[in-house]
Amino acid sequence: MNTGKRLLKYIVVHWKRIFTGFIFTLLMGLSDALLAPAAGLFIEAFSDISNSIQANQQITIHIKYNLMGLFKIDFLRVGMDEITNALFMFIIFLIASVVLKGIFVLFKELLMNSVVQKILMQVRNDIYSHVVHLPMRFFDVQKTGELMSRLTYDVNMLDSALNSFIVILQSLVYTIIFVAGMLLIDWQLTLLFLIIFPLLGITIKYFASKIKTINLRITTKLADISSFLQETLSSIKIVKSYTREGFEKDKFKIKTKESYNYSLKSVFLVALLKPANEIISTGGMVLIFMVCGLKLINGDLSIGDLTMFIGFLTMAYKPIKTLGETTEAVQKATVSAERIFEIFDTQNEPIKNYTATDLLNDVKGNIVFKDVSFSYSGVESTLSNINLNAKSGETIAFVGPSGGGKSTIINILMRFYEIESGNIFIDSKDISDVTLESLRSQMSLVPQETILFSGSVLDNIRYGNLTASENEVIEAAKKANADMFIQNLPLKYKTEIGERGIQLSGGQRQRIAIARAILKNPKILLLDEATSALDVESENLVQDALENLMVGRTTFVIAHRLSTIHNADRIYVIEKGTVVQSGNHDELIKLDGLYKRLYSIQFKENKLK
Repeated sequence: MNTGKRLLKYIVVHWKRIFTGFIFTLLMGLSDALLAPAAGLFIEAFSDISNSIQANQQITIHIKYNLMGLFKIDFLRVGMDEITNALFMFIIFLIASVVLKGIFVLFKELLMNSVVQKILMQVRNDIYSHVVHLPMRFFDVQKTGELMSRLTYDVNMLDSALNSFIVILQSLVYTIIFVAGMLLIDWQLTLLFLIIFPLLGITIKYFASKIKTINLRITTKLADISSFLQETLSSIKIVKSYTREGFEKDKFKIKTKESYNYSLKSVFLVALLKPANEIISTGGMVLIFMVCGLKLINGDLSIGDLTMFIGFLTMAYKPIKTLGETTEAVQKATVSAERIFEIFDTQNEPIKNYTATDLLNDVKGNIVFKDVSFSYSGVESTLSNINLNAKSGETIAFVGPSGGGKSTIINILMRFYEIESGNIFIDSKDISDVTLESLRSQMSLVPQETILFSGSVLDNIRYGNLTASENEVIEAAKKANADMFIQNLPLKYKTEIGERGIQLSGGQRQRIAIARAILKNPKILLLDEATSALDVESENLVQDALENLMVGRTTFVIAHRLSTIHNADRIYVIEKGTVVQSGNHDELIKLDGLYKRLYSIQFKENKLK
């Protein structure tokens, strides 16, 4: 489905408002259209008056004129007072027409712009709803800045597209009305107009394709700039610590220069389009005026008809010119719409029409991996034939060299990624057969890099259970050893912690995350090196909090410090995507294998400290 049809799906939903707006647009056009015959009628009258005065005749004027076949004006004027009255009537008619048009414009603008804003709101909601359900693989390759550009800049550009649609609709309505008026006066002159002005359409189409290509490059470069800004500003501490401000400024200048060059090309094309439109339209107008003059001299056209035709011609010229001027905005918006729909075309996480049997409820926490294999790239295996078993309430630890696949086990258990072969069961139910929401609702993940949101401490803990009371939040914080430091904050639980919790220390952020997990009250707990980045004091506080959290839950622990998993029920040693050893701490120490070597290395390091 092309971009235009996809946008149309958002537009037709509001067809009632659009149709009403179309009626007001039609009335606006008719308000303008009535001015031409009215002006022609009175000019014809005054011409007859002038002729009568010059001939010293009694001024008696009888005018009966058919306005576009809609109604008739028939009046008799005698003497100079009547001339004054006629002029007064024309002024009243002109004012009434302007006032009526103003009312029609008001209602049209209110209706059409409300539709535009509703469509933009729906697009924003739809794209965000789609993005948050996209699989992790999408976010692995998509630059955050690029995605932000599509969600903000490109959506905003749709505003131009929709407003251009309104302008085009109004221009077409106006053109049809004014051309119809011209046809009623002189079909030959109208035919000449219809032959000349399609040249504008050909010119516009030629420039439009070139402008669209350039604007695609501009939009891509702007997205690149957005991505660069997001990356450098979020890493500003590293930039400053390595004194790379100048280096980053130079890189930024290169990117803005590239964007400038493409923008200059777009400006040049638009600058060429405008005089091209002017030359064709003005040349056409001059030719038509010349033919009108010949018809007037030959008596084939009255002064009144000439006035009306020129009035309609002038009115028709403006909307046709407007169509050309909207070309750049339409092409920019088209490019942005295509980029937005590219995201919509990205397949999101599996969604099916599940029945009640496909929900993971009343979980005990028995987990089994059976011959599980997985690859991020589809070429090189990250996990190969993994078999493991965790009984309800057990603590299972995973250790081994970095890059061995430990975190991947958690990722596929939560179905951030789909496995290539094998099965994963929770309480004998294959997780691939249950809804993602019901699966993930049974788990809490505490990662190494704590993720907090801008907002208050209370908001961040309550993220684990949005319906929790304040007392429940405080109780969770106490279990996480977080209440003590929270009470010392300026506004306690209502203290704003800044973007990503920047105002808190690493240990404080981690305890907030643990409180959030406690509040969720999951049956399965996943700890991905949750204490590896902390100092000893913070680690002890966090470790105590984790032990409170682990009680009665099946827990998977990825351990960097082996001293933290002495009491694990079972330890799986992962190397190069396979399980090379398994057992408890004492059993593995007795074996001359990888676990013992890793433990010995850390033991020596700790003694040196």
